[in-house]
Amino acid sequence: MPQQEAHDIGIIQQSILPMTRISMSYATFWLGCFLLPYDAFRWAMPSVYRPVCIYSFAMSILLAVLEQKKLNVNKGIVYLFLFSEFALLSSPIISKIYGYPDDSSYIELFTTLSCMLVTFIALHINFAQIAKRNSAQSYCDIIMRIIGVAYSLPIIIAIIDALSIYKLLPMTVHAIIQQVFGGWQLGRPVGTTAEASWLASHMLFAFCCYLYLAMRHNGKYRVRCIASAALFLLTQSLQGVGLFAIGCLIFVFLYARTIKNGAKVIRAIIKVLVLVAFVCYIFYKLLMLNPETYFASRVLNFSNLNRLLSNEGSSFVRIIGALINVPIFAENQLFGIGGFGHYYLVEDYIRKYFPTAIRFASMTRNSSITLYLRILAEHGLLGGLLYYNFFFYCLKRTRHIVQFKYSALVLFWISISLALNFQFASYAYTLPLVALAFVMDIPQMTENV
Repeated sequence: MPQQEAHDIGIIQQSILPMTRISMSYATFWLGCFLLPYDAFRWAMPSVYRPVCIYSFAMSILLAVLEQKKLNVNKGIVYLFLFSEFALLSSPIISKIYGYPDDSSYIELFTTLSCMLVTFIALHINFAQIAKRNSAQSYCDIIMRIIGVAYSLPIIIAIIDALSIYKLLPMTVHAIIQQVFGGWQLGRPVGTTAEASWLASHMLFAFCCYLYLAMRHNGKYRVRCIASAALFLLTQSLQGVGLFAIGCLIFVFLYARTIKNGAKVIRAIIKVLVLVAFVCYIFYKLLMLNPETYFASRVLNFSNLNRLLSNEGSSFVRIIGALINVPIFAENQLFGIGGFGHYYLVEDYIRKYFPTAIRFASMTRNSSITLYLRILAEHGLLGGLLYYNFFFYCLKRTRHIVQFKYSALVLFWISISLALNFQFASYAYTLPLVALAFVMDIPQMTENV
């Protein structure tokens, strides 16, 4: 693995950096990409989600300006900027209408929206430069190699953490890893993240990347591909399995839209159904190895959804924390309830629509799960129109993916990345932004194919 990693870094350097001098903006961008898996350092920022990569991305933008690099401001950047401005300007006004304070919540809104803008702009600047200097296929390979290198060390750390959890190493190892990287969940591996479900999302993201690289390079990445898949399952994250299933649904839609071949789409649907069934089967078998655990009992003792949501707080937050945004949006369609209204108003909606689980209402105050619905609930049709114009502006460029070798695997990686936002509501969440920036810059390379 170290030799392969050194080889990857060498190829990235030759493909990206100018031959005469090292570009500091590229170097800091690399560092930001390599820091993608680290999002829980306690010192990074005063929030639950702490993407330390944001500092490197911000520095890369500053250095790019100093190096007088041209920023191609397209419609995607404009839509994202306008959405951020709308959210920041409208939220204080809406808070006055509803009568709730906007002090500390406004700081968090400003911080997360700024992180989203900085991350996406940094990705766009550098992906566009990579696209300009390389062929379309090389562009895809370089981005995948960057991600592959970034996750090599976190996978090793997560393996050590898992060995500690499963008592093949002392539990003090798990405690040390959590202390260093900011994790807080006991009983399951968390690696360089805060909790097991976060690790599951990262391993899904990494697995799709390694799967493409393994196929593209005759199995050279198969060890990391297998390791990331194993770690995903070892987290025993029901949320992770759910995101995998959602990602497969998105893949079928994108594949049908891109390929436009009925027979191939039907074959893809069959393969996806078999894959989802296989993952669920393996997941079930792993839970049966230790059925007494809390996370195993939720699956093994399941009888009906209403009972689960009424008696189990974690499931309530993850499911109702997402769905409660629908009635909120239905009652506040034009402007929403403001960027921090969820914290102050969600208990009233829980009491109204899910009274049997009112004791869990306070748990959802900081858990507006699912970014796609949060945007509609908090910013209404006007904010949603701006954000989804950005989203679909990027997404419509998936038609250019057919020029890549193993294009179906690239689409699968994008689909899984987009699915992650279904159980994550932070504007600053980096992994889906990586996929959207990747897609948005593909058209700039079509002439190089």
